Amino acid sequence: MKLKILSYEFDLIFEKGFADNKSGNNIRGLLGHIDYSNHQIKIDSGHPEEQGILLHEILHGVANYFSVDLSEKDVERLSEGLYCVLKQNGMLNDFPKGENE
Repeated sequence: MKLKILSYEFDLIFEKGFADNKSGNNIRGLLGHIDYSNHQIKIDSGHPEEQGILLHEILHGVANYFSVDLSEKDVERLSEGLYCVLKQNGMLNDFPKGENE
């Protein structure tokens, strides 16, 4: 699946075991990652909040391309807030998710 962030196209990859470092991401417990060089976003497939994790990585991408300096905590708070709004308003139905859903 492809995902556009501004004019950049990313491969969206839901990968089982990503957080367990079974895929060789080298950071145990990492639930998602955006790779600007290879234009990939990887999400740990099957995690109960994988859509929230994807939103988190999208915010990293937007901040990066608009040169907005956000800390990891800032991204966490913003993504959690946006996720709650989208979920409460039933807007996550068409939001990308892994095949295990």
